[in-house]
Amino acid sequence: MLLDILKRKASAGKSGMFLLAGGILTLIKMRKIIKIMKVILQIYKIKKISISILLILILLISCNINAHNDFDISKLKKAYLEKNDEKFIESFPGNFGNFKSVFGWNDKLDKPNALYDEANEYIDYFFKLTSESKYNNYKIKIINIAIDGKWEADGVNYFHKKLQAITESNNEFVLLLNGLDENKINSFWNFYFNKENLQYSQKLNLILDKSMRNKSMSIFEKIKKEKDLNPENIARNEQTKFEVFDKDGYTNLRADKNSSSKIIDKVV
Repeated sequence: MLLDILKRKASAGKSGMFLLAGGILTLIKMRKIIKIMKVILQIYKIKKISISILLILILLISCNINAHNDFDISKLKKAYLEKNDEKFIESFPGNFGNFKSVFGWNDKLDKPNALYDEANEYIDYFFKLTSESKYNNYKIKIINIAIDGKWEADGVNYFHKKLQAITESNNEFVLLLNGLDENKINSFWNFYFNKENLQYSQKLNLILDKSMRNKSMSIFEKIKKEKDLNPENIARNEQTKFEVFDKDGYTNLRADKNSSSKIIDKVV
């Protein structure tokens, strides 16, 4: 539908070109690059716009594509190998998108991203540096990665555990949280509680002030309610469970009393 609107704006003459450019930028944000190129070619055939305008539109696209892929992994790797603390902490990703593109799983290509296997080492180094007083200002990067974050296994999960630990123990970090606007605070706690084993840590009650406790508890209750209403969780909770101590050394919740029955969950 948006593509049809763009074509109509182009056929409206020069007055429609600014709206056309705005529409194309919207499509870029949606990462519909292939569709954009098709639209430009179709518009060129319909309206016979000048080559100069065509080149400007293509340049607009290329600039925005680069803006979405401007994270320099080579600087981060170089700083890590040289143990250049300042360069490393400056080069470390500052938002969840960049973090995942470096340390997470590439969902589109179904393969690991560049530093997937080394994620824990880099994350440990980053958190070690942020614990030093001279790098206190870089704690905000931890928060910014959490904002709009979504839990997944491996590197993201490892970061998530580190995030929980610092939130539950570091007063300076909590003060940074208190300085955020409402939307960012909610986004932070959404990521914080976005985990398989959902629990509200008692450590939060000790370190958060009343206002932040209420905000975090509100998000916790919302996520808990969503999980409780999930059909898979309802079915799992309705099953009869038997605690069986198995040969692997774990106490597992099984569907029957014998150790060969289906494992419903592990008791941690």
